[in-house]
Amino acid sequence: MGVLRDIGIVVDSSGSEPNEIYNNTFDTMDVAINAQRLNKSSSGDSTGLVLKCNKYHNNSYDEMITRNLTNDVEGIAAKQGANILSDVTSPAGNTFSPYHAQQPPVGQVFESDIMNHADNFLYFYHNQPISGFPRIFPNYVDSTKVSRIHVRISYDSATCCPSKLDTSGGLPDVMKVQLTMEQNQIDSLTTILYSLVDGGNTEGLNSTVYFSQPPDSLQIRQDLLNQSPYLSDTVMETSIDKESVLPNEMISNILVANPQSAKSTNVLNELNNRSVPMPDSLMSEIMNGVDSLSNKEALEAEISLDKLNYQYAFDELVRYYKTDTLNPQASHDSLMALLAQTQNTVAQYMLAFEYYYLSDWNNVNIVLNNMSVNFHFSDAETKQYQDYLQYFSFLNSLSVQGRTIYQLYPGDISSIQQLVNSASEPVKSYAQNILQANNLLKYYEPIILPEDQKSAPDKKTIKTKPSVKNDWFRVFPNPARQYVIVQYNLTDKISTQNGQIVFSISTLDGKIVETRLLSKIQDQFLVNTSNYSPGVFIFSIRLSAKILNTKKVTVTD
Repeated sequence: MGVLRDIGIVVDSSGSEPNEIYNNTFDTMDVAINAQRLNKSSSGDSTGLVLKCNKYHNNSYDEMITRNLTNDVEGIAAKQGANILSDVTSPAGNTFSPYHAQQPPVGQVFESDIMNHADNFLYFYHNQPISGFPRIFPNYVDSTKVSRIHVRISYDSATCCPSKLDTSGGLPDVMKVQLTMEQNQIDSLTTILYSLVDGGNTEGLNSTVYFSQPPDSLQIRQDLLNQSPYLSDTVMETSIDKESVLPNEMISNILVANPQSAKSTNVLNELNNRSVPMPDSLMSEIMNGVDSLSNKEALEAEISLDKLNYQYAFDELVRYYKTDTLNPQASHDSLMALLAQTQNTVAQYMLAFEYYYLSDWNNVNIVLNNMSVNFHFSDAETKQYQDYLQYFSFLNSLSVQGRTIYQLYPGDISSIQQLVNSASEPVKSYAQNILQANNLLKYYEPIILPEDQKSAPDKKTIKTKPSVKNDWFRVFPNPARQYVIVQYNLTDKISTQNGQIVFSISTLDGKIVETRLLSKIQDQFLVNTSNYSPGVFIFSIRLSAKILNTKKVTVTD
């Protein structure tokens, strides 16, 4: 890779709240947008940075997502757009540089529509025009960690990517109405999602799987399939870990029924830890979910889009109140009321700062103390909350002594330096700004580029079990009680699939109990024997009328 000099925008740790880079034009850049480090939710939400409706032209890299190798949870929002056929603006709507198919001259940088060295995300795109231009579909993606989801909506720049610059003069009433509409939609869809994920009881389903025993195999498998495709990563990871209860064939059925599993690093890591590796053929079926969209993911994407629209209306309303020069006191009162009634952490931190500007430390402390009661923090949010408390404590100590941030004592400098070294964003940046304002720090924003990450893995390698060659037809466990797994590989037995591959089960006296037509030359599947009478059965596989192999299987009580 050559030297990357011209970069349009660098986004560094914009955080977990909905935010976007929208409807910009980037032309003749080495990198149009470089989103680095944490620009997404770390708590399983799909919010964060969305790159939407940007027009890329003649850039070497249109979108580059890079990470700090010391952090496992980094990247941009997990849903880039959504799949809402009634909303032409729901897909991402970016148009990519038209000439990326051409190889660059020797010694120059390679080219890519999207290069992702961080966490997986779904990219929703409109119909690609027949002419090929503009390029809506990101052909040149250098990572398997970008799932491209086609939304059957024709692309038109004016309607799919309208300007968001307000020209209506309807603020603040228009934004208030939009806030209410978006919040109602978020609440409604979130309630639906919670009722569907794990049947509305993640803790209960997870406990059922965790405490299950081998005799429960078929029932657990069926319970999980009944809740598909709305299984959470929590339940899928526990299910994968119950290797004595759910063998590879069962786990494969469950993961295939939940395409989101193929995009989850945690799920794939757990799969890699199984003592009996997943066979190649089953692993391939699981990974087909990378470019598939589950109903769970579609609903999550719609909620994420509504949250982004809500955040836009909220930001516009805040901007209006802060810049109103005709009636500033009324606008400030309206701002305080808006922040007080907005129940998310960002609004509450903003409210605390507003009270700080009024030197109202009593209400600063009330807001911060109420947050610990009103919000259920993730580990990352708990760390951020503690950093805010430390930062406000520092500001309070200055206020009590009648000093400003430009009148620092050595102890103050030590305290603020500690925040620079250990705090999470945005408190880390607040502390850096204080040191810079006092000429105590020369800070140069780091730019993380691919050459800095040569050891960054694209996707964790999954252990797979070699295909059956010598013992090409296996039936296990034997003896069996509730189920039998049949594994076969005919690639060395037949050159072409001329004729039907048939699997059958019969009694010793020749009575056919079950017959299946097999569509694949290599596969693994489960046979439910819980209703079989105890005895010995003949499992056979044949090509048309020719029997290729048989196995005797004993079914017990």
